[in-house]
Formats: sequence, C-alpha cells, structure tokens
Amino acid sequence: MPYAPIDVFNLYWNKGYLATAVPIKKLCKDLKLPLTTVRSHISQLEKEGFIKVENYEANETPDGKQHTVFILGTWKNGYEQWFLEDIFLNKNN
Repeated sequence: MPYAPIDVFNLYWNKGYLATAVPIKKLCKDLKLPLTTVRSHISQLEKEGFIKVENYEANETPDGKQHTVFILGTWKNGYEQWFLEDIFLNKNN
C-alpha cells in the first residue's frame, strides 16, 4: 500500500470504513494546486459531509510523521455506502 504509513486497513477497513491516507502534499502535486487551496477544498468537503477527516500526530504513527486519513464512506456485507451518495440521495428526497 503506497499511502498507508498508518494501518488504514486495520484501523478503518476492518471496522467498515472506506478510507485512504493520501498525503496532502501528493494531492497538491497531482492536482497542481497550492497547499492553501487543497486545504480549503478539504475543509469545505468535510463541512458539507462529503468526507470525514482524521489527523494523526507524528507521535501516533509508525513512521513518526503527521498523517491525514480521509473517510469517504462505509461498507457492510460487501455493500458500499459513500457519503457523497448519502448527500445527493437526501437532497432528492
């Protein structure tokens, strides 16, 4: 797992969460956007309920670096429920 310096599989997947730990700096590079813009977008996505964000301090991770985990939804019995879908389904009802 290239972006799993913390144990996303055991901390999230095994507990029924769809999550990733993509480094924010990688998002900036891939999106070709400055850090402030990416952080602003992440904050807005979290505020609107599209994602949940959990931050880990350096003393909480095996590699001694800060990491951010983005939770995008849940799964149970092979069925995925994305927060994005929840928001759009609720707006249409």
